Amino acid sequence: GLGIGASTALFSVVNAWLLKPLPFADPERLVVVWETIPSAGIFENTPAPASLAAWEDQAASFDGLAAWSLTTTNLTGSGNPARLSGVLASAELLPVLGVRLAAGRAFDARDVVAGSDDVALLSHELWQSRFGGSPAVIGQRLTLDGRSTEIVGVLPPDLPLLGFEYDVWKPLVIDRTNENRILWVFGRLRQGVTLAHATDEVAAIGTSRPGNGMPARVVPL
Repeated sequence: GLGIGASTALFSVVNAWLLKPLPFADPERLVVVWETIPSAGIFENTPAPASLAAWEDQAASFDGLAAWSLTTTNLTGSGNPARLSGVLASAELLPVLGVRLAAGRAFDARDVVAGSDDVALLSHELWQSRFGGSPAVIGQRLTLDGRSTEIVGVLPPDLPLLGFEYDVWKPLVIDRTNENRILWVFGRLRQGVTLAHATDEVAAIGTSRPGNGMPARVVPL
């Protein structure tokens, strides 16, 4: 039973990321940007917000860079309480991936600054199972982690990040001075830019950054 369960779980990831086409626009131009520690044999280290800020300011290889991280959130005040899987996403994530929402709007610059109003996106599955797929959910307020939060959009079905779907997305407020390596970073290469060129560029930016800068590499999503 355990063997079958493990095999099924592994196949679900392989199927989502290797066999089925990625549900994103022009997926061949999508990449993951990793920081690296070659001396320790580490070549896939999640980047720091400060590293992302440096790449955004200096790199010319990308049409866009986006960041996200994992979280959990508690839903109360709308049916039975529930602990939900969650994503903190930068405003650039859906545009970089080329994803259109099923309903409502995506995050924008007003949502990802400290002190902004609490907003969230629902997964398509949660929208169907908890809210009956009603379009009236847009603008509705829910209590997430004890805070009144406006639902501004619904994600399309079958939208995996690293092979999994998450219930609720909330805005990621990025501290550009933070050196903690806590982010997944996706990018969309400019037309004609190679992986090797993009890697050389982000590696040079990383190693020249004062403080805790380190080399980086770019791999296909």
